[in-house]
Formats: sequence, C-alpha cells, structure tokens
Amino acid sequence: MTQLRKIKSYLTEGEVVFVDPGPEHLPLIHRFNPNFTIRSVPPLPGFIPNLTKTRAIRTGLPKEKLSEVDDEILWQIHADGLAGRLKGFQDSSATLLDVKIELAKRELLACCLCAHLCGVNRILKPGKCGLKERAYVLAPFVHIGEEAVITPAGTIKLFQCALHCAGCQSWEIIHQKEEVMARQGRLLDGTIWSLCHDFEQAATIEFVGGNPDENLLAILQALAEMPKSLWSKPIVWNNHGYTTEVVYNLLDGIVDVYLPDFKGCDPC
Repeated sequence: MTQLRKIKSYLTEGEVVFVDPGPEHLPLIHRFNPNFTIRSVPPLPGFIPNLTKTRAIRTGLPKEKLSEVDDEILWQIHADGLAGRLKGFQDSSATLLDVKIELAKRELLACCLCAHLCGVNRILKPGKCGLKERAYVLAPFVHIGEEAVITPAGTIKLFQCALHCAGCQSWEIIHQKEEVMARQGRLLDGTIWSLCHDFEQAATIEFVGGNPDENLLAILQALAEMPKSLWSKPIVWNNHGYTTEVVYNLLDGIVDVYLPDFKGCDPC
C-alpha cells in the first residue's frame, strides 16, 4: 500500500486547491469533486526523448580523458554533437551526455548558472543559491495535477533556489543549510532511481524545486545512471526562468518540455 504523502491545500474563491497531489490522494480529491479525472495526453507514436538520442551520440574521446580537454574544444565537441556532426565513433568512447557533465562541473568553478551571476566556486563554498556541488531532494513521487501533456509526472523535487519570492509555495525546502537538507531529504545521485518504482506508471520525469537550474550537475549525473526502463519517458524541466544561457545550452538534447513558472501579481 502506498504511504499517504502529506500535501498542502488552500481555499480560493470557493474552491479547494491541492498542491502536488499524487494517485494516493484521489479518494480525498473525489470527496470534494467526484467528477475529477486525471488529464493525460500521451506523446505521438514513435516519439523518442531527447536524452535517449543524446546517450547514443559518441564523441570519439575516452571518458576518462574529458577532464584534460580544453574548454573551447569541449564546447565545440558539444556543439558538433548537437548539430549531428559526430558520427562513426566507437561505442566505448564518451557520450555527448558525458561531455555535458564535464562542462557542468566546470561551470561550478565560477558559478553563473542563475542570473545572479555570483561567480562563487561552488566546489569550495555555497553560492547565492545556498548550494555547493551536491544536490538534495525530497522523496520522489508521481504528480497527477500537472498539465495534461506531462501528467502523470514522476517528480523529483529539489532543495534550494536563488530567488526569494514572497509567495513561494515550497518555502520549506529553500534557503536551508546542508545539514538540514540532508536530514529532511536525501542526496541526489544514481541511487535515487531505487526509490522511483512508481515512475514506471508515469508519463514523464519532472525536475522541479526549489529550482533545478542550480542543481544542474547533480541532475545530469543522476540521469546518466537512470535505468533503461525509464529511458522512454520525456524529461520535464520546471524552473523559475531566472537562468543563464549556459544552462539551456547544456539542457539542449536533454529536456523535452520546459515548464517555467512565471511569477507576479494577479493583474500581470
């Protein structure tokens, strides 16, 4: 039996709104709205997720040698891979995903992943977002209340965010010290997938927060270890959008659906 995960709810204009509901909350939802159904629109037949394609692109470089390659050359290899110019290399060489991971590591040395451009070496100390190189997540869950084209979404919710929005509905997982994140959540690494058995029934895999942008390296590293049984799932990137171009460059060939949350008052 699935454990009933605690969720938030609020009343607005006579309607009850549930935040991040899962299949286990359907009996509760039906008490308020007996006609509620999960809205889901599957991908077109023959759809192949971007990540699956990127895994298949080989660079001709040994994986263990990527750290020795000059930045400019590595970015050129990255561009060539996205443009389809890397062909005929052996299956034993590094993939385009491996290149993205190496480039993401280097970005942390003077971090400019968000538009605060703090320039902090996050290998050594936390940046504006409060994160070093590690990422922390809450327990993964399946979300049944997202847009129809991504629902049900296997959701990985990350700690921390570089913004300080007054109306944040996830305030309890941002601006926390690392020891608090480790206690309330768990480290994001390749072992996360052992907790994602319910994702087999999901239509997509969604990274949300907090904010995923600042956690880019750990997410790419986790995706590199994602089990083959989940490779057919499109990747959804649910972020705040206060992000720099380098993030989207590295997400090119990874993400299938971008879901930015634009923020403002009701009139805007």
